[in-house]
Amino acid sequence: MQPTTLPNPPGFIETVEHYSKTCQNPKLDRNRQCFNEYTEILGQGRVAVAQEKLATLDVIGTTETFDDFMIALSIRLGWPLDWVTYKRLKTVLDRPKVSDHSEVVLNNFKANMADDITVYAYGVQLAQAQIAAIPNMLALRQQFEMLQAKVDQSCEFKAHSDHFVGKDCYKMTTKGNHGAEPPQQIAGPQAPGGTQQGGAGGSAAVGLGLMQLQNIPRWCVETASTYSIVPGKSWGSLIDTKVRRDWSHRGCDDAFAAASA
Repeated sequence: MQPTTLPNPPGFIETVEHYSKTCQNPKLDRNRQCFNEYTEILGQGRVAVAQEKLATLDVIGTTETFDDFMIALSIRLGWPLDWVTYKRLKTVLDRPKVSDHSEVVLNNFKANMADDITVYAYGVQLAQAQIAAIPNMLALRQQFEMLQAKVDQSCEFKAHSDHFVGKDCYKMTTKGNHGAEPPQQIAGPQAPGGTQQGGAGGSAAVGLGLMQLQNIPRWCVETASTYSIVPGKSWGSLIDTKVRRDWSHRGCDDAFAAASA
C-alpha cells in the first residue's frame, strides 16, 4: 500500500458543493477522491462482477435495516436473538442528512457514484429477498425490538474500550458558512455518494461473507471501517503513521486479500 498525503493543510474546510464537483479528479490524492468503493472492492471496477459476488454472500444487510440484518445473521448462525443485540457506537450527533443538501450536490454525487449506486441497489434487492424468505419475520422483529430496548444506548463521548478505535460518539459543529467541520474520524459505512443517511448510521451492503469475515483479524476490520481504508489500494482518511505501521505489521492487507480471493 502506498502512503497518501493530504493535499490541503490541517484545518482546511472544503464545502460539500466544491467537493461534489471535484472529487472525481484523478489528479487528487486517492483519499480525496469519491471513487466507487463497492465496485472497486467487490468487482475490481466492474459492476457485473460486483453483483455476482454479492449474490454469493450468506447474509446481506444495510444500516437502515440493521435489525433485520442481525435477525438474519442469528438465524444463519443458529444463535438466539439475545446474542446479537448491539450498542450503537461511532454515532454522529447533529450530522447533516441527505435532504439538507441541494439538488446540485446530490446530482453531482449520483453522477460520480453511478456504478456504486447500481451495486448498492442490487445488494438491497438481495437483502430484501433474504428477509422475505424468513418465516415469522414480524414476530422476530417484535422480539428483537424488545431485546434492543434493554440495551444502554447512552453516548459518553469516550473510547468504548482499549481495543476499539475511536469514541462512542461525536458531535458535528459548524464554522462560519463553510458547512460542517469534520469531527475526529468516525466509523460507519456510507451510502454511495459520500453523504450519510439520516438517523444513527449510513448505508452499505455487507461486502464479505460470514466465513470470509471471520478469517480477518478484528482489529483490521475495525480499523478499515473507522478510516475508510481500501485494503491494498488506499489509506482512506488514516494519517496516523503509528496506526499505519500497526496495519502493516498485523498483515491486514494480506488478510483482506486472502478473504476476498
